[in-house]
Amino acid sequence: MRDAHTPARWTRDHLDRLVEDPATTAGEIGPATPPRVLPEHDIWDSWPVQEEDGSITVVQGAELWMALSAPATGHPEERHDRARIRLFARTADQWRDLGNVFEDGTSLGSREWSGSAIHRPDGTVSVFYTAAGVRGEARPTFHQRVVEARPRLSTVDGVVRLERNVEHRVVLRPDGETYLPANDVDGGPGRIKAFRDPSWFRDPADGREYLLVAASVPWHDRFMGAVAVATSADWTLLPPLVCADGVNHEIERPHIVVHQSRYYLFFCTTRQAFHPAGSAPT
Repeated sequence: MRDAHTPARWTRDHLDRLVEDPATTAGEIGPATPPRVLPEHDIWDSWPVQEEDGSITVVQGAELWMALSAPATGHPEERHDRARIRLFARTADQWRDLGNVFEDGTSLGSREWSGSAIHRPDGTVSVFYTAAGVRGEARPTFHQRVVEARPRLSTVDGVVRLERNVEHRVVLRPDGETYLPANDVDGGPGRIKAFRDPSWFRDPADGREYLLVAASVPWHDRFMGAVAVATSADWTLLPPLVCADGVNHEIERPHIVVHQSRYYLFFCTTRQAFHPAGSAPT
């Protein structure tokens, strides 16, 4: 990556080329539901604990993964108001719950939204996550910033554990100019500005670390979605990698995969986030 670059534009012309057919559309999930990893909880937005080379961290023969979890009660969208990050161990035939990553009341928001996790050579794990809302607030707000915690990974009596008493440090906020502040008091899915979903990436070309973040940039009198990028030189924000050019205001979970010398940027969005709403598929 370069420190200065021209953002790619995701335009209406690109959307007009979309063809919804079996070759490009995931099939519907049938009525036979898979068993729940946690019977009383919803689990979503999973990501692996990775080594710095991008491979999945394996401890005692099991892959380590993180995901958001919340009690499976009420309307499904309300789970975002109670989300916590959990640690899981995955083997070929099962998932094992290893509990919440952080102690109650220690993360910097009223709930924890998606991120990424990197197992460092010193045995710690850099957990980058979105602190949503403010700790102790009376009702959920949508203030978002990127936080890093670095618990130590260990095994105790054969059980994988992450250190509990660790510092949580804000490492990235919107600059208020290129990237709009994500500080809505009221809102909901598809209706709030974004500064969330930090994804760690090491560029094999220069060895530097980057964070990709789902962000919002100015567009006329409104906002549109973008993929922000920051370099590890004090996590300095750079120009966006992608702007949705007025067609979409919520580009989520961005991440890069390098394959055969090409850089593939993945992200997701929903039908309700397009301009106009419903003009392209989830």
